[in-house]
Amino acid sequence: MSVLRLRLEPRDGEAFRREVRAGSAILGRSSKADIALADRFLSRQHARVFLSDGIWLLEDLGSRNTTFLNDRPVAEPTPLRPGDVIRLAESRVVVEGPGESIAGAGDGLVGDDDERLPGSTILRPAAQLLSEARATAAPGVRQAPSVKGEPLFSRRLVEEVVEKGVAALVTDASLDERFAAAESIVVSGVRSLVAAPLLDSEGCLGMIVLSARRRAHPFVEGDMELLAALASAAALRIRNLALTEETARRRLLDKELDLAADIQTAMLPRTFPTRAEIDVAAALRPARTVGGDLYDVVLEGDRLWMLVGDVSGKGVGAALLMAVTKTLFRAIAPGSASVASAMGRVNDELARDNERAMFVTVFAARLDLATGELRYVNGGHNPTYRLEADGPLTPLGGPVDPALGAVEGHEYRESTLALRPGDTLVLYTDGVVEARAADGEEFHSLRFESYLGGCRGAKAEDVVQGLLSRLEEFAGDAPPYDDVTVLVLRWLGSGLES
Repeated sequence: MSVLRLRLEPRDGEAFRREVRAGSAILGRSSKADIALADRFLSRQHARVFLSDGIWLLEDLGSRNTTFLNDRPVAEPTPLRPGDVIRLAESRVVVEGPGESIAGAGDGLVGDDDERLPGSTILRPAAQLLSEARATAAPGVRQAPSVKGEPLFSRRLVEEVVEKGVAALVTDASLDERFAAAESIVVSGVRSLVAAPLLDSEGCLGMIVLSARRRAHPFVEGDMELLAALASAAALRIRNLALTEETARRRLLDKELDLAADIQTAMLPRTFPTRAEIDVAAALRPARTVGGDLYDVVLEGDRLWMLVGDVSGKGVGAALLMAVTKTLFRAIAPGSASVASAMGRVNDELARDNERAMFVTVFAARLDLATGELRYVNGGHNPTYRLEADGPLTPLGGPVDPALGAVEGHEYRESTLALRPGDTLVLYTDGVVEARAADGEEFHSLRFESYLGGCRGAKAEDVVQGLLSRLEEFAGDAPPYDDVTVLVLRWLGSGLES
């Protein structure tokens, strides 16, 4: 067809028709599109129809919500035929043939709740009919005359076909007392019915019913066998279309999660303060696309604020709380009189209206770059390790307070430590020690401490990357068990070059 006739049903507004004669037309919400549709979910230029070698094709133009043709996502230019339905966001476009119109759906005629089926009704298992049809060399084909109107069937027939999965044949509806008593049967003239379930391995999706209005040409068992075979193929196609649409929805969700992961990654420090007194490095590896771990480093004059945290739970909810916690830390910590007071304020903000009872374990610290004095708070978190330049590896002591967001109004307690030049601090989340191999064995704190014991004098970046490599080697092909975060800081002394 050289002219493409379309019936357009926008999300907002009345349906209208348009003929495309120029060989190409762009559909979208922009007023500059050849065919503009009132649908705020459409892209400005959503899709295009165009004529190529005498065939009309549909093409998606990189839309946000994908273009669907007959409920299948359009990945490449696809031929159009009369009767095709194009879905653009929440709008529909129906391809009409020459002189066609789109008929509205009428009301189906359903009989009463008669529990009996007449003697002229034959019921046979659909699976048996399909088996017999496959064994028959020459399948039968019958073309019924063109008849307008709606099919006629009883609720009892629906129960037999859909619930029991059997095909049904009514050779003479006039013998059915319920049909004979219905005024609609007299008006419609229906005499014979055949029905088959839309049945596949996962269950029944519905049924197909055909009706005949001439007594001289009632349906026969061959028609029932053919309809059962067609219904089986239709059920498979319906299921495949549902799976295709589900796949498209998952792809859209994956794209949104990838965007969320990019945003989350962008919130982490990309560079660290360049000062002669310190050497800093960090890394975060989420177990899923997005995660709940966080770290931050903020320079305030000659004082360096550090934070490593782990949100309870995983996924999108944890990622949102991670973003809120990091934002509060950046807003509150610099300028605070102490680490304890800063954590108290962050805690109160997170605990307020915390109906889902989510919380964040944290290790927060402030280092005086001139003196090496470290003040820190442990809010339900793993202890930070100190690797002395010429001494042992030891976990930092001090009180352990509740996680942030758990107890509103809690007063956090602060500990103090004097670092010596060359000392290294290692802050981390439990995803490090709880990393698992394929057989379920944990990396454990013993392996972690053994690794750190060999890092004396190493650069912060080397310590971080070496740990990540060790964890990957240990886990092998096992999927990540939890988010992994590590932050390493070496205090080189006042005025020393790194």
